[in-house]
Amino acid sequence: MTSILGTRKINIERYGCIYASFGKNLGPPGVCCVIVREDLVGKELPTCPSIMSYGLQDKCQNIYNTPNIFGIYVNEKITAKLLKEGGMDVVEKLAKAKAEMIYDCCDKSNGFYSLVIKDPKFQSQTAIPIRINGGDEALEKKFLVEAEQEGFLQLFGHFSVGGLRVCMYNGLPIESCQALTGFLNKFCANNQ
Repeated sequence: MTSILGTRKINIERYGCIYASFGKNLGPPGVCCVIVREDLVGKELPTCPSIMSYGLQDKCQNIYNTPNIFGIYVNEKITAKLLKEGGMDVVEKLAKAKAEMIYDCCDKSNGFYSLVIKDPKFQSQTAIPIRINGGDEALEKKFLVEAEQEGFLQLFGHFSVGGLRVCMYNGLPIESCQALTGFLNKFCANNQ
């Protein structure tokens, strides 16, 4: 749950195991959260490496290995800030608003920008893969060059999908999404 961690409420009782890195939404890379239902603790296969044994972690009170203290410290500061600003209700509302801004821009582009994930129930609030003109790689490269010139960095798509990818993790202010939407509209108008 790395990409959605800290962006919306989830019912943890629905899951046997939740694994999420904090490196996108709640802090620096190198810290992760694992929530394992009690009836699954210690049920790993005998071939499971000790570092991945939740049963051993439980017996050691979660100090089997040396943790990333700096990462945990930063995570605590970010979590405290999010709670002070209103907690999950506010964080979820902001994540949704940022995503809707980008989705709406794509929807209003008359097909210039197409969403890779078309079904809204599977669309992410934090990472939106987009193609230009159905996958025009030359135009997508031009987009990336012009975007970088305007200060929008790392909008290239995931290697498995290609195209573009807009990432809007918790640390990104809504003003950044507003500015990117303006650039998306300008690029569409100039290249359609």
